[in-house]
Amino acid sequence: MDMELISVILIVSIAVFLGNKFFSASPPPKEPLVESTNIPESLESVDDYFILTDLFPHDEIEDAVQQGFNISYLLRGCQQWVLGLSKVQGYSAQKWFATKYFPKEDIAAAWSEGYEITGLSYAFEEWVVLLSQGSTYGFQQWYTTPSFPVDQIAMAWDSRYQVTSLAFGDEQWALVLSQGSGYSLQQWIKSPTFPQSEIEAGWGNGYSITSLAYGADVWAVVMSQTNEGLEQYCLSLEQFPSLEIATGYAKGYRVSCLVFAAGIWVLVMTRIVSNTLPS
Repeated sequence: MDMELISVILIVSIAVFLGNKFFSASPPPKEPLVESTNIPESLESVDDYFILTDLFPHDEIEDAVQQGFNISYLLRGCQQWVLGLSKVQGYSAQKWFATKYFPKEDIAAAWSEGYEITGLSYAFEEWVVLLSQGSTYGFQQWYTTPSFPVDQIAMAWDSRYQVTSLAFGDEQWALVLSQGSGYSLQQWIKSPTFPQSEIEAGWGNGYSITSLAYGADVWAVVMSQTNEGLEQYCLSLEQFPSLEIATGYAKGYRVSCLVFAAGIWVLVMTRIVSNTLPS
């Protein structure tokens, strides 16, 4: 098996979401969608927003950073770049790579400068890796492998690592594992169709979606438990979910997963409802 492993001490943070959840074709029912375009007129009163661009959003990132925002997600879908920006992560610095090859040397160099992987995706023959300083993980590892990384995940769990990113591209799975993620337990699901019933079962057992990917004709979902009480919903749509994201933002939800695959967008949004789950 073609596999690569890199390990390094670092500190990373990725949004973690758990609690009462439901799967729906739209945001929480009986409330209208928020009519919103991509960029708010004023950024002073918002914590989260997103941008769609045809070209890589260098200028948009620079403008957002100057106003105190961090990149929360960065990916490509339907030939457009999707940039999510937020004030809640508190990262001190960020960098990113968009390359035809998996950027292992770039990641190693960024790690040596104190950056950590906080986002990973693949689309239209490009790997997109987001790295940040000032987050909260411990040790971290990554693997690439042509088959779904069942053994790597099992070994990682035995060593107290947890899955923090998962993607498929260039005929291989890419997996990021971290210690100190805040996840107490994890499970994974692999299915040729979107695993709605399995996700609902996981929600019923106190798990939430924390990684989502599609590749080799299968959906792969990682679900995790933490001690936070969270609400989560999952949508699948043919068009980019602009209004659904804006509506979620207006209700205090944040994007925890966003994937374009098999011709559809899958959006997972979550909000914290309590700092700890009831005993």
